[in-house]
Amino acid sequence: MSGGVAIFSLRHDDSPPISPIVYAGLDLLSRVVVGQFDTEEGVLLQLEYEVKGMDFRNAGKASTRVRKRLQQLGLDSTTLRSVAVICYEAEMNIVIHAYEGRLIVDIDTTMIEITARDRGPGIEDIERAMQDGFSTAPEHVREMGFGAGMVLTNIKRLANSLQLESTEGEGTCLKAVVYYGYPQKGGVQSCQGSFTP
Repeated sequence: MSGGVAIFSLRHDDSPPISPIVYAGLDLLSRVVVGQFDTEEGVLLQLEYEVKGMDFRNAGKASTRVRKRLQQLGLDSTTLRSVAVICYEAEMNIVIHAYEGRLIVDIDTTMIEITARDRGPGIEDIERAMQDGFSTAPEHVREMGFGAGMVLTNIKRLANSLQLESTEGEGTCLKAVVYYGYPQKGGVQSCQGSFTP
């Protein structure tokens, strides 16, 4: 692809079950953040972090903060693990490939939506980038143990839905959704829709 916008979108077909334990944790959440949620969107809490490109000293701090906050809310271990890994992978992708970006986590009563927006070179070929092991990480990043080409594979495996939009020379926006207590069945299963960052 040259110059235009590339869009990739996947979604699970099944409806997610909601665990009573999750409801208990979210009830606590709604009491803690009273007045800080958007009733139209259903977002109870939003966490947002700046991520700088090539800042390996602070790499992983945003995803660690998200994980700690979700632990405080008492979320189930499946959801917590999935969100933590997705956040880390998305954050590291910004650090490795972009000039700067933001990691945004929206928490509501049925799901957690992770958005990673960046300003950077964009993804030239999304189809190729979705393949296991494909990486455009520079050699010095690979020598540090990053850039193995598994970011999108890992996110796709853990998310209930995934949307990816990229414009060459401008940047990329990734959105992944994880439903509470929803067992992963080998990742996202079908394509649907798109979004505008």
